[in-house]
Amino acid sequence: MMAERMLLQLIWKQSTLHLAQDA
Repeated sequence: MMAERMLLQLIWKQSTLHLAQDA
C-alpha cells in the first residue's frame, strides 16, 4: 500500500510540474 501511495504522489507531482510548465 505504501508503494502505491508513493507512486500516486510521484505521478501527481509530475502532472503538476507538467501543468506548471504548460501554463
